[in-house]
Amino acid sequence: MGYLELLVIHFSTILVIVVGVSFLIWLWPLRREKVFGSLLLFVLMITALYFLVLTLRFPTPEKNLTEYFGGFIYFSLFICEGLIPYFGSVFSVFTIGPKHKKIWIYLLTVLVGIYVVILSINPPIYSETKEELIITGLTASYFYVLVAMMFVPASLFLFTLLKSKGRAEITSNSLLFLGLLMLGLLVMISESFAVFPPIAVRRVLVALALISLYCGFFMPGWLRKVLRL
Repeated sequence: MGYLELLVIHFSTILVIVVGVSFLIWLWPLRREKVFGSLLLFVLMITALYFLVLTLRFPTPEKNLTEYFGGFIYFSLFICEGLIPYFGSVFSVFTIGPKHKKIWIYLLTVLVGIYVVILSINPPIYSETKEELIITGLTASYFYVLVAMMFVPASLFLFTLLKSKGRAEITSNSLLFLGLLMLGLLVMISESFAVFPPIAVRRVLVALALISLYCGFFMPGWLRKVLRL
């Protein structure tokens, strides 16, 4: 890997972290409310994930910060990947308030709890030949469940969008749906399984997805004027 390519990957990863931290600063005063508290934890897990991802390649893939922390980095990565869909789904349940809200929360908590327990017993194994972490057995099964879970919030906001009335409400719900859908596709599928688009492009799109999520809740005045809301 060339230094220019590595620099672009580092820059795009840091972009996600900067956007995530900025989002968290805005959310912090509202942390005591269930909706914003769950959104804060959702964004926090995404930001922490990319901070951990940065350590895997910093300063270079061959010699990086994981040498100082060992398997803790890898374990933390999978914990974050498990908690992202959990807090994303909890956030959507608190926001939209579907029927049987408590059952939704209990079910999500049980699923992510089982994943963490199994991950502790059967952690991922690093493959020297493939140069990647391999998850097998029940750990893999529950990880795929959590990947699918990430589309729960996107689906709930899609139903809300279809019921929306008024230009402002439609715009807000569209941004929330788009942000959550992109985070599901990029963070939980593209990043987890290393598929298209390229790494740097994925990271920039994740940053844009966070911005879309932010604008859905805290739409800046200038954007309202541009959209005439």
